[in-house]
Amino acid sequence: MFLWGSRAETQVAATDEYSTRGAYGLKVCHDAEDATVDIIFVHGITGNRETTWTHKASGVFWPRDLLKSDVPKSRILSHGYNADVTHFWAMTSTNRIGNHAMNLANALAQLRDRTETAERPLIFVVHSLGGLVFEDAMISSKNSAEPHIQSILARTIGVCFLATPHCGSQVANWASVLGNLASVVRQTNTDLLAVLKPDSEVLARIQQDFQTMLRIRREGRAGVMDVTCFYEELPVRGVGEIVPKHSAILPSYNSIGIHANHMDMPRFDTPQDAGYQAISAEILRWTRAHARLQSSAPQPAPLQQFGYPAPAPLSSWPSSYGAPQQQQQLPLGWRQDSYPSQSDSVYGGNRVYPPSSRDGQPAPPELYQQQPSSPSSSPYPQQP
Repeated sequence: MFLWGSRAETQVAATDEYSTRGAYGLKVCHDAEDATVDIIFVHGITGNRETTWTHKASGVFWPRDLLKSDVPKSRILSHGYNADVTHFWAMTSTNRIGNHAMNLANALAQLRDRTETAERPLIFVVHSLGGLVFEDAMISSKNSAEPHIQSILARTIGVCFLATPHCGSQVANWASVLGNLASVVRQTNTDLLAVLKPDSEVLARIQQDFQTMLRIRREGRAGVMDVTCFYEELPVRGVGEIVPKHSAILPSYNSIGIHANHMDMPRFDTPQDAGYQAISAEILRWTRAHARLQSSAPQPAPLQQFGYPAPAPLSSWPSSYGAPQQQQQLPLGWRQDSYPSQSDSVYGGNRVYPPSSRDGQPAPPELYQQQPSSPSSSPYPQQP
């Protein structure tokens, strides 16, 4: 059994401030003061925000006990919801998955608002049908009128799918996968299969919308979301593979096998486990790539921050505008501090407004702050 010392217990207690009680909502597993990324775990049906990710023999809860060492500058969260099959697929709530998805999006947005970390990138690790909860949460984020909900999709940079079925619009394929899950949960419960079958259309709709969104982002019309699909390599005794490889992968995206069955593939007890190394390597790669991208991104000019084009360089203005083509010396007897001036917030420094003449010498034309004669030729955006 994996034993805890008093120091570990103190560290765990320090993360409880924003954790919900019980098994539902967000549990903070690790929260570094200098965190630069949020990593969120989402379990599937019959799962739990802790037991799904906990190795049975050793008791190692790897999001907390292993991952924080490989990605120390992170906040690691595990989301829980009512994943009992009879509730997840209740006859009286045909859109139960949509409720879970909105709860996930809201819980994340509220936590990030409360902790002033809404700009932080997000990475998800999702198991089985928890991947569909994630996908529907992304769709809900895209369609939301609330900016704090929209930010969840906008800040998501990657997702690790662990044995999540990607059956597209083929309802028959969904029925097959859901039947396998029913066999594991309730063995051969025909009543449960009757509940699962009509929901295949709901799942097909979620998949179609999510994959369309991925394609749009990949084509460059929005930020790219990295995706890696992990599939089970071992069968469940007496049932076989729950989500076969061809259903667990997405075309054109990276796919990696984990040498375990459907239930055991999200559980690791050592950093040397090949499955853990594969998942943590993807998370670390995405985190580093995002950090490099942010550090190399040019800072926008003030006007650009509001969607306006940057003003043209002063040297490119026609000389008729009064902009100097090169620095000139003031005529003898001129003193810049003798005349009114106004600060220039765009180019810096001050503009001098001298009189038209002094001691018989005309004022140099380059010292005038003249406005363009034609509005269409102004380098600044015109108001309607």
